[in-house]
This record gives sequence, C-alpha cells and structure tokens, in this order.
Amino acid sequence: MMVIEGKEAIVRVDWRRVRTIVAEAGLNERDVQQLEQAFRQSTFCWFGYENGQLIAVARAISDCTWSSYLSDVAIVPDRQGQGYGQQLMQAVREQLLPFGKIFIYAVADKIAFYQRFGFAMLTTGMVCAGEEGMRKMHEQGYIRQP
Repeated sequence: MMVIEGKEAIVRVDWRRVRTIVAEAGLNERDVQQLEQAFRQSTFCWFGYENGQLIAVARAISDCTWSSYLSDVAIVPDRQGQGYGQQLMQAVREQLLPFGKIFIYAVADKIAFYQRFGFAMLTTGMVCAGEEGMRKMHEQGYIRQP
C-alpha cells in the first residue's frame, strides 16, 4: 500500500529523487530546480510513498472552479503494474473532479492507462509552444502537422 501525501509534504521532498522518477517513467530529463519550481507553483501535488521511499508523483494546475491541468504523473518503473498508478489516479480524481474537467496530454504509450480512469481523446485540443517547442512536440508524437 502506498501512502499519498499532498502539497503540504513539499517541504521534505528529495527533488533529485523526483527527477529520477520522472525521467525513468519516460517523461524526459528535467532540470532539478525547474522541476521543483513547477511542483511548488502547482495548485495540487501528490507524493506517493512506499515504506518511506518516494515512488510516485503527480501535480496539477487548477482554477479550482471549472478545470485543472494534470501533469508529471509518474511511478517508478519497478512499481508499475502493481496498483500504485490506480491508487494515485483515484486520489487525483477525488481531489480534482469537484473542480470540473481534468486535462492532460499523455505520453503515447500511456493513453490506455488514462482511458481506464475516464479520460477521452479531445478532437479540438490545441497547443502553442513556439517554433522550437512545436518542433519537439511533433518529433515526440504529441502533435500532428496541419
């Protein structure tokens, strides 16, 4: 069983461990300070611990009225497939759904995982990330060329 703590736990998080979890889960290498800033600036955070060791993370930005954007959902690979992702997503949904829609853009091989929790593909979703950002997102399979 994983113990999930919220944003209040941010004061004792090992950010190098978060970077490792995020990278090993396939979400790209991140600068530790930028990753910490992203979590600290998020409205909600979730940190999952098994026997005192951090094994899962997630964060969301929300207007706490109509919608939230879920990001950096990651579980260490050797704990995937053991119900920890389900436990994390249940906690996320319980906290965010009262505020309306939850948006996420997922790594291609994780789409089916999110669909198990009620997520559906958008037909009208769009993104703007500048020329270089758009090129990278296209290369990574996140966007289609018009």
